[in-house]
Amino acid sequence: MFNSKIIRDIRKEFRISQVDLYKDILSRSSYYKLEKGEKDITIGELSLICERLRMRPSELLYRTDFTRLESLPYWENKINLPNLTQDRELFFKQFNIYKKTRFDSIGDYSLYLGLLVLGILSGLITDYMPSKKHLRSLEKMYSNRKIFFAIDYEVLGNLTFFLPQIDINFMTSKMFPITQSEGEVYDLCAQNALKNLISSSIHEKKYDQWKVYNEYFDNLRSIEHFNISTTVNLEVVYLEHLKEFYETRDINAFLEASKIANLFLKLGYKQIHKLLVEEISKIAINENFQIPKEIAVYTQAYSIN
Repeated sequence: MFNSKIIRDIRKEFRISQVDLYKDILSRSSYYKLEKGEKDITIGELSLICERLRMRPSELLYRTDFTRLESLPYWENKINLPNLTQDRELFFKQFNIYKKTRFDSIGDYSLYLGLLVLGILSGLITDYMPSKKHLRSLEKMYSNRKIFFAIDYEVLGNLTFFLPQIDINFMTSKMFPITQSEGEVYDLCAQNALKNLISSSIHEKKYDQWKVYNEYFDNLRSIEHFNISTTVNLEVVYLEHLKEFYETRDINAFLEASKIANLFLKLGYKQIHKLLVEEISKIAINENFQIPKEIAVYTQAYSIN
């Protein structure tokens, strides 16, 4: 909900009088009601107030609770998804509810899919494979789509956890390449989806497809004002070295991937680091060569924890 009372606090912090803020935007009585939380504000009014405050609309909206995800029921449910995996009975109760409404809208499908992926990752759901009917319904949902949003890339990114790329071509062929930034959230979801596609193409040994997706990601780096995530960027470079190792069995490529994995720990991303260390350790075991010393130490540390 929009908490307009915070506009009063911001105004006082900047030492702006009421009249100087509302003049030519709102009437005196309307502005007084706004500061008391008794009046809604229009987009036009909000834009003019932000201009007068010299404040980014996104920051003002966040501080007034409007864009805080937990302040909106749908997003509160979405944020709560990981907590559901702690209680098996509660998980499946909610999962069945979301399953019934999954094709009502892309938002409903996102809730269902998010919980499904969490269920797979936590071991609550095993051997999952969507039916042909499921895939047809999903394809129908995207059949006439031409403009895509953050939630679409979030859905695509989650689908890569259990679907081969051939089954999601109807989405990827429309959603890439990306030519411009559409804001921080959109940019993050889009590059995460692309990173997952790069990863799955490597593990499926579809290196021609990897090349296409890698070029798409490389193009993101050159788009003006595109918000490139440091962690996603590093993961893509890590995957590039991993792909080189799989193709050439060059130990140097493996060691470069190991070095990048260790960078995540230095940057404070312990969960990502742990996952990459586990992957590198499995590769070393499968290829029957010694795990790099640093990785071996981390493997021991994680196994103790």
